[in-house]
Amino acid sequence: MDQLPDVIEWLSEKGFRAQCSRYSRYKMHIDDFYKENNSLNDLESKFARLNAAVQECIEIVLIYEAFKTENSVGFNNRLKQIVNGHDFYDKTMKSDQARDFLYELTVAAYFKSLGYTIDFDRTTDVFAKRKDDVIFIECKRIKSLKALEENFRKAGKQLAESVTSGSYGLIFIDVYNCLSDKVRDYEYASVMEMNKEIKGIVGGFENENRNLIDRLLEQYSEHSLATCFTANRCLWLSDVTPQFYRAINVNVPISSSEQKDSKLMEILK
Repeated sequence: MDQLPDVIEWLSEKGFRAQCSRYSRYKMHIDDFYKENNSLNDLESKFARLNAAVQECIEIVLIYEAFKTENSVGFNNRLKQIVNGHDFYDKTMKSDQARDFLYELTVAAYFKSLGYTIDFDRTTDVFAKRKDDVIFIECKRIKSLKALEENFRKAGKQLAESVTSGSYGLIFIDVYNCLSDKVRDYEYASVMEMNKEIKGIVGGFENENRNLIDRLLEQYSEHSLATCFTANRCLWLSDVTPQFYRAINVNVPISSSEQKDSKLMEILK
């Protein structure tokens, strides 16, 4: 949170109206939770706002830290969409482009942390290169099981148009909004407990939909090495310390070879 003023200044320097954006309003929601005269009846709803605000701030800070010197047209266009988004996620909205682009940039930041160079002026959601490895990554967010197959197929078809000989494809699908009712946001004794619980919930989602997932993995195996199901969420330890938690569960086609599995491990290392 200490870096949020730097982020707002950075966004302003890029020509965005950051001082009037959702990022300048999140501090108000955070401060509102810590007011001394808060009613106990309001705490649950105010905590939900607090948690959502903290998560949005953490994610934009992660992007800032990874790409503060990035000034490509593709990056700035994505950033503009993010800044202009609604303050909070609304499950009743049919589309949420701001958070779709936000997810793309958090995935890009993850690969940047692994030593990849990111090219934002490609049609692929994330184009990452490290030494001789060229990776095309399609990113999708879903909020219902119904959307799983549709978005999986869309990502697979997009990779089929991008991946060529000598390059590799990956699909990243964030499933948190399908699982939010199963995830508790606070009172974790340790990060280890957090990891075990959230990994288990994402794993349960995969097991419940195993046949569909395996069928789709096989269908697009020519162009995608794996599909990574993720759940990004701000969670709180018992000592009231927030943690940005990212679960990444990697799924490979049943027919995947030892050589492909080895390459995948190398790519994600």
